[in-house]
Amino acid sequence: MDQEHEIGPHAGLGRLKRQSLSSAVADALAKAIREGELRPGDRILEVNMSERLGVSRATLREAVKTLAADGLLEIRDDRGAYVRKLDSDEIAAMIVMRATIESMAARLVAGRRSPSALAQIAKVAKRMEQEAKNGKSARWRQLDTVFHETIVKAADNPMLLKAWSNINVLLRLFMQRMNPAYDTSPEQVLKNHESFVEVLRSGSPDDAEALVRHIIIESGFRALQCAPPPGLSPSQNIIAHLQQKKAGS
Repeated sequence: MDQEHEIGPHAGLGRLKRQSLSSAVADALAKAIREGELRPGDRILEVNMSERLGVSRATLREAVKTLAADGLLEIRDDRGAYVRKLDSDEIAAMIVMRATIESMAARLVAGRRSPSALAQIAKVAKRMEQEAKNGKSARWRQLDTVFHETIVKAADNPMLLKAWSNINVLLRLFMQRMNPAYDTSPEQVLKNHESFVEVLRSGSPDDAEALVRHIIIESGFRALQCAPPPGLSPSQNIIAHLQQKKAGS
């Protein structure tokens, strides 16, 4: 039987202000999960948690339902809510889904070639680079999410954005836990973003789709420390192809 982790009186789970509703409670719990204050397998004790947050148990229950729908919590019959544990198969499935969604978004963005959208994507990448140089890991992690979200939004396809949003929080939470270098070594992430911006500006939907899929599959399964499913193994051909095109331009 898993041991339950006792949550201390950290600031991240302090009493909420009067204007908070169930969505604010959900945000506070999600933040505690992201930052490791609540860990996979931890039980959300309703009485203690509602008192700690300064909200009613009914409000807490609504927040728990929201996070359960998002996949961050699981509700067990007669035992309450627990921070969800994901196995490697579930994470692998989400990596494949994310690669599919973002590569299609990249294809659409490259095809549209909207100057304002491309400028916004490049702006977020630049801001993230600056925060990384300043050593602000929490801020640049947030901007990493904003960068990918900006690309998906620029595709101007609500269904892609909804699908991306459904898996993003859960996937990034567990990928960060599995890949500690994500906090301390942003260089590869920044390099990937530079490649994204460059290929989106190229105006080639084929190149944009192939490169984004390649990078997400390669980096995701490297962090997972296993091979991708058959047929999805990253190929260096796209990298060589883009380097040749760049050299010839």
